[in-house]
Amino acid sequence: VGFMLFLPFALGCFVGGVALHDPDTCWLLALGRYIFEHQALPPTDPFSYTFAMRPGTPFVMYQWLTELLFYCAYKINGLPSLLAFAALLLGQSFLVFPLRLASRFSPLCLASLLTITGVFASCFHYLVRPEIMSYIFMSFALVLLRRIYSAKDSDPVQWLTVCSFTVLMLAWANAHSAFVLGLILESVILLVTKLQSMIQKNPFPGSSKTALFALIGSTLATFVNPYGIGLWSYLPGLFFAKFNY
Repeated sequence: VGFMLFLPFALGCFVGGVALHDPDTCWLLALGRYIFEHQALPPTDPFSYTFAMRPGTPFVMYQWLTELLFYCAYKINGLPSLLAFAALLLGQSFLVFPLRLASRFSPLCLASLLTITGVFASCFHYLVRPEIMSYIFMSFALVLLRRIYSAKDSDPVQWLTVCSFTVLMLAWANAHSAFVLGLILESVILLVTKLQSMIQKNPFPGSSKTALFALIGSTLATFVNPYGIGLWSYLPGLFFAKFNY
């Protein structure tokens, strides 16, 4: 117990020491400052000279919300407040949520061991980058998915869960491109619950209906962004760009 109480402090210190090792953080803060000061998204990248050499290339800020949040955290007290914000998100994503979920299915000692293993396995990427927003959103998504999957067949549609997923995906789609993973997980849960009801020859279970409405609401929410369907058309070029290989 003492070690688990010490671990959040150690994780925060570790984040404070390594989270600013990525030079992209400066670019992210500059874009966040532009959005904050102009109250609008820039039509082009004003800080990358290579972008100006490619006229006509669309500039889609698929993580504008994260950049704005980073700058707002930085504006409070400089880099210490930005690091504290990053440590809070990473601590919740890799310590609090995993321990909470793991302790429901295994003894506390085993759950703690699994959680600590996950912290050490993921600590190589504890950087102030938009990915940390996807980490916390994924944690919330897993909690909601567990609520859907654990519902009984006779339960009605969990409209609160549906609304929660829709709001979650609305924020996620404006924060980082990994929101696609949330839709994939929802689709997997819908498929699993539907197959389970077919194998067990039960009527359409409440969990399947909740999963279906959650997927529909979440998908529609991803189109609520400054670029609309343009965000989706931009993602293939981002995911399959040559620099990703």
